[in-house]
Amino acid sequence: MTTPTPVPKDHPAIKLLDYRATDHNSFITHIDRSPVYAKIVAFQGPLWINIILGGLLTWRAMKGTSHYYSMVSIFYSEFIMKPNPTPMNWTWTIINGIIDLCLYNLVWPGVRAFITGHLWLRLRWGFKETEIVFRKPTGWRRALLDRLSPEEFQRQYNDVLYRAIDPKLMLENTGYLTRIDYWALEYNAVGDAYALMAAGELDIKTWDLSVWTREGGEWHVWEVWRLHDKKSMEVVVGIVMEKLKAMGKEDVVRQWQSVSGAPITTQSTGAVMDLFQREGINFEELWVDATKEAATRTTGKLYRISRPSHPLIRSPKA
Repeated sequence: MTTPTPVPKDHPAIKLLDYRATDHNSFITHIDRSPVYAKIVAFQGPLWINIILGGLLTWRAMKGTSHYYSMVSIFYSEFIMKPNPTPMNWTWTIINGIIDLCLYNLVWPGVRAFITGHLWLRLRWGFKETEIVFRKPTGWRRALLDRLSPEEFQRQYNDVLYRAIDPKLMLENTGYLTRIDYWALEYNAVGDAYALMAAGELDIKTWDLSVWTREGGEWHVWEVWRLHDKKSMEVVVGIVMEKLKAMGKEDVVRQWQSVSGAPITTQSTGAVMDLFQREGINFEELWVDATKEAATRTTGKLYRISRPSHPLIRSPKA
């Protein structure tokens, strides 16, 4: 079983990680091997949503010039209002100003992030058969964790982390659809990774399913993809069977073992999945729990991460 290991300070990935990890200290990376057409289809959703939102912002900007003249100040450096405005003009101007301000603050950051991130990545690098995916912990849900005690923080962080690195999630979804809870996609880092690959400094295998964390200025990597080797898989399978026996499901274990050639993973054949469904057992949940326990048995603890102060919510004092 693999454990987190320090990343050499001269590793080409260090500069990329330091540059992009400005407000957080961790990434999840994996390789997206889904068909190109599936990636194109997945891209259509955010593309059209942002086209509509961008059109709405443009329409409001153009429409606003007929309601109030404050936008003209951008060009003339002074506030120009209609001569002798009536009270209704003032009221309508204020209402539209509030609407536009709210739209700008709520909509524009997302549109801008799409243009400079996802859209630019596609324009620059196109769609590939094998793509790199970066995810980072961000947003208010991640910030709320900083209010918890260290023990509760670690428990909830690990719960989400192990769901985020579930192989089934990545096998059944394109990179865009692997967002989960507060693990959001990071497109600029992907572009940097492609540039390093084009320069011959890194191989795509570097970014196979791994968790990268920075502690005390030093980066560590947990190469989760190594958990999928035969030896590690046998450990996880053994734990799953132990749990089934503890649940009094010895018959399920025997039937499972009798399924000839069925892969013992979350991508099990239909026969194995049907078996668990008939017995009312959540195979995926059982598998994730077994993976956690396997990591604990190997390292003596679950995956640990420091809890830096979040810019929005201050961590409680120890």
